[in-house]
Amino acid sequence: MVARQGFLEVLRTVSLDIHPPLQFLLRWAWIRLGGDGEQWLRSLSILLALLSLVWTWRLGRRLFGPFPAVFAVALLAVHPTHVLYSLEIEDYSLIWLLLLAATEAAWNWLEHRRMQDAFAYWIWGTLALYSHYVSLFYLGILFVAGLALLPRGRGSPGAWLGIHAAL
Repeated sequence: MVARQGFLEVLRTVSLDIHPPLQFLLRWAWIRLGGDGEQWLRSLSILLALLSLVWTWRLGRRLFGPFPAVFAVALLAVHPTHVLYSLEIEDYSLIWLLLLAATEAAWNWLEHRRMQDAFAYWIWGTLALYSHYVSLFYLGILFVAGLALLPRGRGSPGAWLGIHAAL
């Protein structure tokens, strides 16, 4: 209902709400693109869930190889909770996709220490934080895991801390 309002009213409403605003703003744009019918509204969640399958494959292939990546995608595609929440007009598909993207960007930075990877991690992490509060917990775990994976010296822990401070 919030996303069906005008843009300024959506901004005003989400500024007074306890929920992060990204889902409402994304739904507002989606309604302007194709209307406010129930099936159309569900299609955004389905699209985001399909993109999360692609991102699961990308990350799984990179970290574990092609066969485990395909296996992970197959498990996720038939997982009852993933399927159920992919059909709801909620932000669950969005948060799954954003956290996968943040994880990949974080892994890229941990491997290569490139500025574009730090920036990508910051962008995906920020979008995740503006999408769902569970992101704070997840990004905190990712921060601790990154500290454990970083080699000592060369200022890497300080840079990792700096990225998270900016986040």
